[in-house]
Parts: sequence; C-alpha cells; structure tokens
Amino acid sequence: MGQSDPVQWVGSTECAFGARSAHQHFVSQHRCFRPLQRTRLLRKRVASGDSRRDTKERAIKLDVKYCAYHMLTLMATLATLQQQGKLIRIDPGLDPCVQEERMILAAPQLIEWLKSKLAALGSTWELDRTPQEQLAVLFEVFAAGEPLTFDHTFKKLHPRGEGVWELKTADVRVFGWFPKKDIFIAVVADTAERIKQHQLYPGYIGTVARFRAHLDLDEPKFLTGDDPHDVVSNYDFP
Repeated sequence: MGQSDPVQWVGSTECAFGARSAHQHFVSQHRCFRPLQRTRLLRKRVASGDSRRDTKERAIKLDVKYCAYHMLTLMATLATLQQQGKLIRIDPGLDPCVQEERMILAAPQLIEWLKSKLAALGSTWELDRTPQEQLAVLFEVFAAGEPLTFDHTFKKLHPRGEGVWELKTADVRVFGWFPKKDIFIAVVADTAERIKQHQLYPGYIGTVARFRAHLDLDEPKFLTGDDPHDVVSNYDFP
C-alpha cells in the first residue's frame, strides 16, 4: 500500500445515492412496513412458547428486513451529516483495485489536527515510520478490511458504557465510536506519550461522548458490545 498524504484523507462528501433518496426509495416501497414493532411482536410470540415454524421464520425475515432498513437509514443520515459539514469522510488512499470494506468518518476538529499537527510529530520510539505514516498505514488497513489486531490497533475503552473505542499506532491514538459494524466515527486524536503523561484518556472519552450526543443520529447511536466482533469484521489477537 502507498503512503497517503493526510491532506488527501479528506474524502468526497458525495455518495452513490443522495442522502434523502435512499431512505425515501425504501420507504416508498414499504409504506406499511413497521419492522421494529412487528419483530418485537413475533419475538414475544416465540418467547411465549409459540413454536409454529411460520412464526419463527417470519421473525427471522423481519429481523433481516429491519437490519437492512436501519442500515439504509443510517447511511442516508451519515451522508446528510457529511453534506452539512458535521462529518468528513476520510479517504484512505486505497489502490483503485482495492475495494473499501470499512469506513472512517471524522469530526472537523480531527481533520484540523491531521492537517496542522500530525506532520510535525516525531516518533517517540524513534521508528522509521513517522506518526503521520503510521496513521496512513492504519487507515489503509482499516478501510481495506484487512485483519486488525485487538489491543494493538484497536481497543475498547473504559468506562465501557460510553461505547468509545480507539484506533492505535505506536505513537498515535484516535478516539471515536462505531455506529454500525465496520463504520468508525473518529472525533479526536493525540500522541500516546502525551495522553499517558497527562492522563488524558477520561477527557478524550468525554469529548467523544459529548460530540456524539450533539450529533443528529438515530438511537442507538453506538454499538454497546464489548466483543471486538461486534464492531469490526476480520480481526485477530496478538
């Protein structure tokens, strides 16, 4: 993979379909569709001992339809937030033949940090790769869907109830959350040395939570699971 210039990480806010059109198209095809309510009703029937095969099959089908509906709604909302400038898509600089399997969206404050601060940083560990190059590689690996190493390249942070995760390199930490599996919204970043020296983890976790609270996303706004499989596909352990 080639090294990406952080200035080029700011991707286009356009998507294959308009922010509203995807949602409106789906709703127009399913105007009487109430996926969540129907799914809950069928789940109650199954839990109460209704073992009829058609009940279970209908519950499974509605679960699938609800997941599809939720994903379309989320993607349309994220596209709208990009158009409003509240989120900016990171362009990982993948080769044309490599399909983007995961997505990173960033808060404007993170983009400003990438442009103004990252390039001047040196490696605390005196590595051959600068922090800028480390982060470029991590963004490429993340977006390409390559295996991520739990605790080395991504990690769930405490308190767990906040749903905040970090993407990690040797020298840099990026804080954010997953609204959906394989979609990361990055809010703030800093050097690992500075974070540990000044005990900045609680403050940055709070920064993510506050930014998320003011972002116009449907509930639930973040994935709450502790299992790495809940938030990313294709990962391993060190």
